[in-house]
Amino acid sequence: MSTQLYYYDDPEEGLHRDTSHPRFVSLASEDFYYDACDDSSPFGNDLGADTLSYLEDWYKDKTFKDESISEYLSNILESWDLGPDDLVRKDPQFWKKWGKEKDEKYGGTSYLVSHCNIIIACGLGQLKITGAMDPEIIDRALASIKCLWFLYKGDSTENEDEDLIRLQKMKNLLDSVSKGEINDFMKCHEKTG
Repeated sequence: MSTQLYYYDDPEEGLHRDTSHPRFVSLASEDFYYDACDDSSPFGNDLGADTLSYLEDWYKDKTFKDESISEYLSNILESWDLGPDDLVRKDPQFWKKWGKEKDEKYGGTSYLVSHCNIIIACGLGQLKITGAMDPEIIDRALASIKCLWFLYKGDSTENEDEDLIRLQKMKNLLDSVSKGEINDFMKCHEKTG
């Protein structure tokens, strides 16, 4: 059994199973989790890749000792001007209205998609780095998947089916973590704090 506490990607190699926590690898067995060039993978879109990179720095700098991961995520969303912190917990009617207002200002639904992608990348990134997830981050990532499902369903794009399949796989992964199958977050981090 490995005694390594945190797992970081090698800049020369990029995303890889060998630089991911074994618990993440056991749950994220599909290749798309490790595809840095696939926009519908959690770390393949630009914001997802940046979120993972900044999250690795956050752990390396031990900032997590002074700031919770929820605070870290809220700060990233705020610094990138990506909407209210509780946006993904709103109802679909709110998403439509809010998205329309942002679309007029920024163009496209990419604003809301970006918000969701950052939250998912942060949650799965925590699992990839530490092998555990904060329960608050699990809830926020699940809410983000629900929001993306709402946006993608009936999208009529060539990738709609694949996007929905991947969202379902990520939801299943997060559901298994939230049921405690691998998540003993507090116990895991009591040893490091």
